[in-house]
Amino acid sequence: MAKWWGYWMRKYNFPVRAVQADASEPLFRLVLDPRFSAAEMLADFPRNVVQPFLNVVLADGKQGSCFKAAGSHAIEVSLPSHIQVNDAERAILANLMDFGQDFESARSTTIGELVFFLTRPDENGPESFLDALAARNAEAVAFMNEVMLQFPPEDEYSTRTWPEELIERYYFGIVLEYGDLLDNKDMSAALGILDCLHDVNMWTGFSVKANPGDTMKAGGSGISFEIEAENGAISYQVERPACDPALSILILVEKIEKLTGARPRAWQIHIEAAG
Repeated sequence: MAKWWGYWMRKYNFPVRAVQADASEPLFRLVLDPRFSAAEMLADFPRNVVQPFLNVVLADGKQGSCFKAAGSHAIEVSLPSHIQVNDAERAILANLMDFGQDFESARSTTIGELVFFLTRPDENGPESFLDALAARNAEAVAFMNEVMLQFPPEDEYSTRTWPEELIERYYFGIVLEYGDLLDNKDMSAALGILDCLHDVNMWTGFSVKANPGDTMKAGGSGISFEIEAENGAISYQVERPACDPALSILILVEKIEKLTGARPRAWQIHIEAAG
């Protein structure tokens, strides 16, 4: 198991493989435990959690992903060929698939195997996925620290820098002020993106830590949250998140800039230890 910045990295409760493929192959194949049918799972999870991330975030809400049965006990998931998926995003997808598991015995009760189809599996295999996600999280923390230097919290009770550990014990209040740079359609799209990213956070999609179950036991569930988008401002409040919300915010900023060309004019940030 790899180690990153003082903690052991996540080890999945099922095998994750990368195999050689061309552009005609699906993004990944999810092989289920024989007790579960593809039809059963297609009607429920993982579609309800994974599909919004694919459609809203990776595909920018423009073209949908395709989920289909691959035999009786497997599901194949595809995206339009022009959409590029990087290693960090593959790690997020693998994290979201890490469901139906027994944290105590460290085994999956639902998944037999997760197979990604890559053009260069020797260069971009499963071990590189979590490394890329860890680097992405570090980039997000650096981004938020830069924002907090430019727009220091006005509340004396707020921290002055972004916390880098024990994230699940904090309250975060973040407002991105765009003013008239975004119209109602843009604000609605931003709200949908942030709502999706919060769900990814709650399902430990951004976590690279060895056992996401420990975060849940520590109270990091992100259940107490509020998302708003009105009057040119996007507000995200979350208490005890399961993962660092810095990456949610960075992805949101990047997606809004990609869709509209706009970046926040100002920020309001409040961070403090949750009671």
